Amino acid sequence: MFCACCAAADTTPIEAVTAPPAPLPVKEEAEQAEPVMKMPIPETPQPTLEEKEPEPETVTFQFLLPDGTTKDIVVNSKPLGLDFYKSVPLTVKRVKPDACAEVAEVQPQWVLKKCGGEEMKDELKDAMAQLVKAVQYLKQR
Repeated sequence: MFCACCAAADTTPIEAVTAPPAPLPVKEEAEQAEPVMKMPIPETPQPTLEEKEPEPETVTFQFLLPDGTTKDIVVNSKPLGLDFYKSVPLTVKRVKPDACAEVAEVQPQWVLKKCGGEEMKDELKDAMAQLVKAVQYLKQR
């Protein structure tokens, strides 16, 4: 242990003295023979199949067509096969051959209005994140 007072007027060097550690108390043999009661550790419950978040089997997209009408497209796998312009609202730039979107007959210039029943976000980054989240649990094609 070291102790010094910073307000002392004396400037004599102070000697540090280290005290040996105090010995641990020794229990009597009668005390040591006493059995220790162990508490059971509760198990963490594992989620059952019923409790897990259901994975969507399909996602519905609503598109605004150039003629002003809307069309709902239901997909059950990914990748979608859609390229969008880098602006909002998300507008289809190209449909990739043999992809889900081509099978569903999605066309360039269609505007994505809803994804999984929710209106599309107004910011490009948010809209793209919304699209990725909607299809994340679809099976891979």
